[in-house]
Amino acid sequence: MFTGNYFGTVQIDWTQSNPVIRLQIRDEFNEIVAQKRLRLGDLRSVPTF
Repeated sequence: MFTGNYFGTVQIDWTQSNPVIRLQIRDEFNEIVAQKRLRLGDLRSVPTF
């Protein structure tokens, strides 16, 4: 759990055939404190009921 002033960003590199997505949490000084990197092709939808 993070406390303090943080914000999130989503960065997508569309220049690649399988784009890279970066989900980041940054602190008030714009430093990355947590990051998850994945490829667009790794995402899949889940059926809803």
